[in-house]
Amino acid sequence: MTGVTIKTIAKEAGVSPSLVSQILNNRPVRVTAEKRAYVEKVAKELHYVPNKLASCLKSKQTNVIAIIAPFTPNGFFSNLIYHIQNYAQTVGYLSMVINTFDNAESEVKALELYRAGLFDGMIIAPRSGNENLDILSNIEKSGFPAIFVDRYQAKVNIPCVSSQHFALGKQLVDIAIKEGKKDIIYLYNNKDQNSALFERMKGYEEGMTEKRLKPTVYSFSQEKGESIQDAMKRTLSTLKRQPEVVFMHSGYYVPYLIMASMSLNYDLNALDFLTVDSFDFNARLKEVPNLLRQMETRCTLAVQDVEAIAINAVDLLLKRISNVDVTLSNDFPAKILRL
Repeated sequence: MTGVTIKTIAKEAGVSPSLVSQILNNRPVRVTAEKRAYVEKVAKELHYVPNKLASCLKSKQTNVIAIIAPFTPNGFFSNLIYHIQNYAQTVGYLSMVINTFDNAESEVKALELYRAGLFDGMIIAPRSGNENLDILSNIEKSGFPAIFVDRYQAKVNIPCVSSQHFALGKQLVDIAIKEGKKDIIYLYNNKDQNSALFERMKGYEEGMTEKRLKPTVYSFSQEKGESIQDAMKRTLSTLKRQPEVVFMHSGYYVPYLIMASMSLNYDLNALDFLTVDSFDFNARLKEVPNLLRQMETRCTLAVQDVEAIAINAVDLLLKRISNVDVTLSNDFPAKILRL
C-alpha cells in the first residue's frame, strides 16, 4: 500500500492518530502492552515508512553532513572523502559530497546550501581568493556548524583541520639542502589556488632563505588543449639550466613532471624531487613506463595522515553541531619517505 500515514494506521487499528504517533515515536503514553504491540503490527503490515523530512523539520536535525571539496583526480581528496564518510557513518551520520571541481562559482553555489536545512553541518575545502569570502563570512556569522579541512580562508574564523603544510614544506627543503643541494625550485599549477599550496611554498621559501639560498618559484598554466606535461615542459624550458631538485607541490603531478623532464633531455639520474601526497607514492609510478621506475631519480615524499585528519574533522564538526567551542587550528605532522 502506498501513501500510508499515521491517520491510515489509526483508522485500521481503531485508535486516535495522536496515540499512533506517540507509540511509533517511542514517546511515553498510557497504553497497554497489547495495544502498543497491535498498533506496531498494523504499521508493519501496512509497510509504513516514517516521513523523515517531516521528522527533520520538527527536530531541526537531519543527521547528515555535507562535504564540499574539489573531488579531482588528486588522490588526496578521494582518500580524504572516503575516510570522512566512513567515520561519519560509524558515529551515526550520513554524508553528502558536493564536488566543486575547484571552481569558484560552483563552490559558492554549494556553500549557499547551508540555508536550505538539508544537513546539520559542513566540512569545507575552500579555494583561496575573494569569490567565496562573503558566503563563508555569512556562514561564520550565522553560527552554522562548519569546519575547514586541508585548506582555510584566512579572513574567516572557521576552525581548520589540516597537515602542517608550512612545516612539511620547510622539512622537505631542509633534507635536500643537507644533502648538498642548492639549486632547488618550487613548481605548482597556477589553477591550484589554495592555502595548502601557499603554506608549503612559504615553508620552502623560509627553508631556502635561512640557508642563504635564493628561493625560485615557477607556476605553469595549461593553454587550451594543452596537456599537463606540455605545460610543464613549456615552463621548465625557460630555465637556463637543469635544476638539482624540483619541489612539486602535489604528488599527483610528479609522473607528468618526470615525462616533461625527459622530453627536455634532463639527466634524471641527477634530478631529485620533493613532493606531498596522501598514500604510498609507488602507486603513482605505475602511471609511467617501467623504465622510469628503474632510474636512479630520487623522490622525498611527505605523506599526510589523511585518516587522522578526516576523523578529527568529523569530531570537531559534531562538537560544533552540539555548540561546543573548538580550537581554530588543528594540524598533523606528515611522515617522510625516501623513494
